[in-house]
Amino acid sequence: MITLLSRLFIKDRENYTDERVRRSYGALCSCAGIFLNVLLFAGKYLAGVLSGSIAVTADAFNNLSDAGSSVITLAGFRMASKKADPGHPFGHGRIEYLSGVAVALFIMWSGFTAARDTLSPLLGTPPSKELVDRIYAIVLAHPEIRNVHDLVVHDYGPGRLMISLHAEVPADGDLCELHDTIDTAEYELQKELGCSAVIHMDPVSIDDGKTSRMRAAVAAHLDEICPGMTLHDFRIVDGPTHTNVIFDAVLPLDAPISEEEAKEKLDALVASLWENSHPKVHIDRPYI
Repeated sequence: MITLLSRLFIKDRENYTDERVRRSYGALCSCAGIFLNVLLFAGKYLAGVLSGSIAVTADAFNNLSDAGSSVITLAGFRMASKKADPGHPFGHGRIEYLSGVAVALFIMWSGFTAARDTLSPLLGTPPSKELVDRIYAIVLAHPEIRNVHDLVVHDYGPGRLMISLHAEVPADGDLCELHDTIDTAEYELQKELGCSAVIHMDPVSIDDGKTSRMRAAVAAHLDEICPGMTLHDFRIVDGPTHTNVIFDAVLPLDAPISEEEAKEKLDALVASLWENSHPKVHIDRPYI
């Protein structure tokens, strides 16, 4: 194709020793590269978005980086063609070499960013807020489900989304009816989000005033221990000599304290609030 274009746009095209011809070839190749790579980028990006393919979309940006390299090459040829001046008595021809170095650095940077963007999904990234909000809205649309926690989303590519979560339901509810509600919520998630969904049913005391008061007492002190900490699965088991206070606490990923420190502080909090209480605290980490 370059041979055909050179016949149309370059005079004396076979005189490769002529500086003007060399500059014309450089400009022609650069412009052709820019045009074709931008065209390939547009086509591949559209195909990647429509198909949901990360690989095709990544390849589209590879073409865009190639177009950027051609822009640098074109600029180098333009600057190298400048005539000698008092500050540069040998001319500016070596700018071609500098533009080559710039292209090499640009390619290295593009490779690094492409590798980074590819590795992040492989390591596991959190779901978007929009997706989390949709999951909560679908599940909590059922009045029997009082709360949701331990939400985990695994994305293995388009059409391969896996969701698991815990749904809190009344402990005194009808088991068969609650199980049917959970099955319905799983089906709705699968239908609306195109995913595989598994919901674990957690029975919690709804009308137990003692449990509610104790839960509220612990929750009121959580921000003092660590801002952003939450709790779930709170329950108590009364015995003849002591009361077990059992719950899970969710420690933020950017928490200034360790899991061990958080557990020690929560154990001390429970012991200070009620005599003869034995705290059974499990520290969770969020995945959203």
